[in-house]
Amino acid sequence: MPIAGIAGARIKIIPKDVAYFDTTFVITQEVLNKAKDGILDLSQCFVYRRRHRLQFNVQDDKGKAISGVAIQQGDSVVVTNNVGIAQRNFENVSRDYTFVIKGPSGKGYIPQTVNLTSEESPYVQQVSVVLEKGSEISGKVTLDGSPVKHAKVYLEVSESSSPCISHLAFGGSNALDDDAKLVVAYSDAGGNYKLQGIPFDDRQVRVIATLDTAAFTVNGDKKEVAITYKKGSADLALTSFRKAKINNLFGFPLSVEHVSELNGHQVKVTGLVDWKYSMSDFKLNEVNKVLRVEDVVYDLKQELLKPQKTASPDLNVDMQIVAVPRDSIVPIQGIDELKLSYLDKYNVKLSSGNSGNSAENNPFNYTLYIPGSLFVEKEDNYGKIKGYIHTEKNSFNYPSSYLDFPNSDFYFARKTEDGKLSKLFECNDQSGL
Repeated sequence: MPIAGIAGARIKIIPKDVAYFDTTFVITQEVLNKAKDGILDLSQCFVYRRRHRLQFNVQDDKGKAISGVAIQQGDSVVVTNNVGIAQRNFENVSRDYTFVIKGPSGKGYIPQTVNLTSEESPYVQQVSVVLEKGSEISGKVTLDGSPVKHAKVYLEVSESSSPCISHLAFGGSNALDDDAKLVVAYSDAGGNYKLQGIPFDDRQVRVIATLDTAAFTVNGDKKEVAITYKKGSADLALTSFRKAKINNLFGFPLSVEHVSELNGHQVKVTGLVDWKYSMSDFKLNEVNKVLRVEDVVYDLKQELLKPQKTASPDLNVDMQIVAVPRDSIVPIQGIDELKLSYLDKYNVKLSSGNSGNSAENNPFNYTLYIPGSLFVEKEDNYGKIKGYIHTEKNSFNYPSSYLDFPNSDFYFARKTEDGKLSKLFECNDQSGL
């Protein structure tokens, strides 16, 4: 290709593959001096793939770099080096991202939820993060009076309206509430725990302990704790509930925070539903991988144990009591929308798409219906959450001659039995009921 051999001349390079940025190469006198037989060496001309390029610079509140800080986005984790730097490069068509930042274990730093906007760029975007030390609550966890290990201890944070708007017990700011959801500790062999990095001081909070076991149901415990001068203490007493095993809601793992008997054949359960083991391509971010359901009624039913080969066919067959949710749908308290990632490439929002009790606003014909709420539903031996899913703030930042969707929302759709498209969608199926 003939090019004017003049210093300062510019060569516009437009890659055939639109996954790469256009670039401009400026001919310098040095390039001209290295030319052989009139051929310019363009080996130092680089084209960059469309990626998000982030560098996190993490320090404490005194300006000292912190090493060993975990920075998580979805399932991807990078860790800061000895000068407090970690880089994250990735491909994604979205612009808004949530990162969970946790200090080294045992150091007491307050974890942070960082929401930032990132554009695909050939240049590295600098992100400064300052971590501070938080408060601490310590104590002992027992099960039926004896110290127990592996109990999970955390702060009570109640959801309201959306996963980005929540309220810690006794009040608090929304941003700190998101950080408080990340504060978790586990008891050791002596039942002792230290809940560190609490983003509050000189106030009352509520602390919850739960324990998941394969053998039986454990009733959690909750205590109010006064934090003063960044210290608080609470002993938590778990109790076994052996009348029936309750560990899932329509196949989704369930950690029981409280179970109480209504009568001889029903119990009422409050707990956290875990999305981590879902079987779909949709994922919640780290802050909202567990969602609370409250006062779910379970029926206690007798069923046969799996048949065992015995020497005598006249022996009685053992029975067991199983807990089955009474209703086929259960509302997720206070949640009408969830921000998800799809295929680790797209930011999407799942919304209920309803606000009233009319047939139009109750698209799934729920008999138990709460306007605006999302639901966990049992259908064909799967647990499902239904709603409208649309992409959120995606860039599609390609040359306009190739692809141009300014200010557009894109909804996911599925083909119905009659061949039409419907925006009503299902996500996060979980089998194993």
